[in-house]
Amino acid sequence: MEVASKHAEILDSLEKGNKFNMDVKTDTTVTGDYTGTYALTTLEAGVNRIARPIRRIMEISNVGTTSSKFVTYIAQDTQSTTGFINEAGTKANGQVQYTEVSVAVKKVAGFIKVSKEMLSDLSFVQAEINNDLMLSIEQNMDDQLLNGTGIGNNIDGVINQATAWSAGVFAGNVTNPTVIDVLRVAKAQVEGANFTPTHIVLHPDDVARIEMSKTTQGEYTYPNFAVGMAPNMQLSGLVIISSTNMVSDNFLVGDFTKFNVRVREGVNIQVGYEGDDFARNMVSILAEARLCSFVKQNDVTAFVKGDFTTAIAAL
Repeated sequence: MEVASKHAEILDSLEKGNKFNMDVKTDTTVTGDYTGTYALTTLEAGVNRIARPIRRIMEISNVGTTSSKFVTYIAQDTQSTTGFINEAGTKANGQVQYTEVSVAVKKVAGFIKVSKEMLSDLSFVQAEINNDLMLSIEQNMDDQLLNGTGIGNNIDGVINQATAWSAGVFAGNVTNPTVIDVLRVAKAQVEGANFTPTHIVLHPDDVARIEMSKTTQGEYTYPNFAVGMAPNMQLSGLVIISSTNMVSDNFLVGDFTKFNVRVREGVNIQVGYEGDDFARNMVSILAEARLCSFVKQNDVTAFVKGDFTTAIAAL
């Protein structure tokens, strides 16, 4: 009752424009009188993940599926032969030959152990672990599709199967050669092998070298046969793929309709017990995929690889 009366007195004094006195106790502050930060915190949604290379190669390849351990194709070893002849002349006799080629499906996998308590107490952990494992598998796949050696458990990447760049008729004949000249010669080499190149794969540093090309006077020389800027740049009609999985100063030019990826099992997640998981109250989360990649033996000249330092010197 006393509090209500005091409150009414204050309001009446304020309405009349009067001053009034109040007794003030010791200051109460967040810093001095509240311990902890939880009540003062807003939790941002999601988890700040460590950045991974963006998947590039799978998206531009000839991707299909398989239900077998091996993928087999038939390659032509010898072409038929024809020719113009005179009347009653002997016709050309060409013996066609074929070879059966098989490529083995290989597995990429990884797992992580986590306590059941962690899965129960932190609601976001299960989804985050699943996402991170799947992204790790996809990154590993993309790197192997580009750089795989085909040895042991590695799949056969496109660079391992590509043909070496050659200066050809341009050797020593290009004035002040640049990375752009090297790529244009690579395109000509692929076309000279009767293929139509579609993409150029470069490290981001080398994409920047193209866009930053200048004359000795400092004027930009971004070529008139280039269209757009990264990540939508085209050079002489070829789409440039910027990937940190590509080694800097190296390049790959090719017809990616000829790079075949066959998926036996897409990226999948499995959860279960492994070893002494049950006794330790742990859970194993496994991610894996199975696939193979190949350039058919008569299509290897559809891809040209090299390094800019050596290629520029040859021009």
